[in-house]
Amino acid sequence: MFDRLRTLELDVPLWRVSGSDLGPPSDDVLVIVDTLGLDAAVALAHVGRIASRHPTIALASGLDLELAFAYLHAGALGAIDPDTLDRSTLRRVLVGAVRGEPVFPRAVLGQWLRQSRRARDERIERVLTERQREVVTLIARGATDKDIAAALDISLAAAQRHVAN
Repeated sequence: MFDRLRTLELDVPLWRVSGSDLGPPSDDVLVIVDTLGLDAAVALAHVGRIASRHPTIALASGLDLELAFAYLHAGALGAIDPDTLDRSTLRRVLVGAVRGEPVFPRAVLGQWLRQSRRARDERIERVLTERQREVVTLIARGATDKDIAAALDISLAAAQRHVAN
């Protein structure tokens, strides 16, 4: 795999390192972990340890969405199956990763966005009262304080307090 990466002409230094000693934590280093041939649980733990210190991409043969999502939750910047990408796509993906762009299949990012949105909505529901949620909905639709007062059948001063809160 290292030889394949070298042929991509990424215009960045490439080092082949064995083991986990990659120096002090840094965002200036992109670590590409070759998990090919490793047990998924072992690979996930290894990537998680490295990702806590450096931006990390996991290379995994036969990568499925569940495993890619697990790498995302482990803190990895990306997870790709290099066998499914042609040379130019792999180069483009890795050049983006060097710039800090996440490298996951779109389905993984979509699932993460949906879960994040649900979690955010649940937090809002726990934090806001029913009346506050009504006010937020009206504000999101572009309602003025006067519109909010009329829609909720409250005084303008009460609507302004709700908006301020």
